[in-house]
Amino acid sequence: MRKEFRAGDFLVWLVVVGLLLWALAPGGLDLAGLGTKGIAGRNTLGSVLDLGKKTENILRVAKNQDLAQAVAALPVRRANPNAKYDRARFGKKWADVDHNGCDTRNDILRRDMTGVAAKPGTHECVVAQGVLNDPYTGKTINFRRGEHSSSAVQIDHVVALMDAWNSGAYQWDENKREQYANDPLVLLAADGPANQAKGASSADQWMPSNNAFHCAYIARQVAIKQKWSLSVTAAEQRTMALAAKECPQEPLPVR
Repeated sequence: MRKEFRAGDFLVWLVVVGLLLWALAPGGLDLAGLGTKGIAGRNTLGSVLDLGKKTENILRVAKNQDLAQAVAALPVRRANPNAKYDRARFGKKWADVDHNGCDTRNDILRRDMTGVAAKPGTHECVVAQGVLNDPYTGKTINFRRGEHSSSAVQIDHVVALMDAWNSGAYQWDENKREQYANDPLVLLAADGPANQAKGASSADQWMPSNNAFHCAYIARQVAIKQKWSLSVTAAEQRTMALAAKECPQEPLPVR
């Protein structure tokens, strides 16, 4: 006896066909544009439509091919090294590696803040006050140097020192590690509590609450790892690939 074909059966087959087309498409089908709302729309990367897509396929069809190619070239590690991380192995905290007479913390504060005023008698080196448009939270912070106020603005290693260690820095000599710890590309002035919340998290483990900074944040992570020949985990590479998909105009920073 022939089975009657109902409207419900048609809908089931329609869903099945749609899922097959999505799974087989190189980067997945972007139904109704839902896959474009990751970075711009919330504090995560990608969307439900990115589930099941292979990272290499996302990279192949990403609109930002400069970023995608940089991500694809990063070596992917399977495990972290056995060597234990120690902050002291990255040299003196905030050294003067560029020999301009000022330590790195004050160099970055001066670079990233506006309305900067120096502490008298420090040869214009020690930043006494300034205004930071914080990239991580989107807040405006009026910075004042002091025992209880200086921590309001901290200098973040965008790729944290522990992450760098696990990504290859454990193999470097101490001079190279100190150069890394004071590289302007690696550093950003940021809201103190946000920096503390980030800790040593990698790109796949933490994102700024300021959605507007997501593209620039991931691009800087990629640029740092590219410059210093550092590796990524598979999860980290996937997060970076999604940024290449969703950030068509974001350049790789050089400083």
